[in-house]
Amino acid sequence: MDYYAILGVSRDATIDEVKRSYRRLARKYHPDVNPSPDAQERFIAVTEAYEFIIRQLTQASVSPSSRDYSYESNREAQAIIDEWLKAERERIRARARKHARMRYSQFKQTEYFKATDTRQNQIVASMAILVGIFVVIGSVKGTLKVITENEELRNVNYLGSFVIIFIVGIILIAVGSVRLINPLWKKWHRKKTTQ
Repeated sequence: MDYYAILGVSRDATIDEVKRSYRRLARKYHPDVNPSPDAQERFIAVTEAYEFIIRQLTQASVSPSSRDYSYESNREAQAIIDEWLKAERERIRARARKHARMRYSQFKQTEYFKATDTRQNQIVASMAILVGIFVVIGSVKGTLKVITENEELRNVNYLGSFVIIFIVGIILIAVGSVRLINPLWKKWHRKKTTQ
């Protein structure tokens, strides 16, 4: 099953793009909104695709082991993985069926649906930038004021503290900026490579 095709996203889609696509398709196929006879199955398929893609994007990479496993061990491991995937797929589909039975307005209030709101990431990134700016400005202004008014505090310890606080502010600004700019850059890059 091609989960990317079901969700209508490219294989290098960002988490935000996957979430936006899920929200759009969940609204389109939710049985409370869509009278089509296959709306529930499409809603379940979209939810399943969303969960598997999000898990794949957020899953920590595991380095392959250098051990050499026997063919029998690999078959056993694959059987366990297949059984787990089957159970996981059914769990996802059961939750999607439950959500499909809800009114769309109720579904939008679930924590599951709220977690797909990409504005939360943008708000957190913007807050990190603002806090970083305040930290940088505050540390510079405070240090200049203290140094000009009090000669006793012109020492390595005070300047070291200033440098650490200043660097923390710069890191907050950088992380927030990357979180805001990265999805836009990926979208622009993808558009440029497909032209």
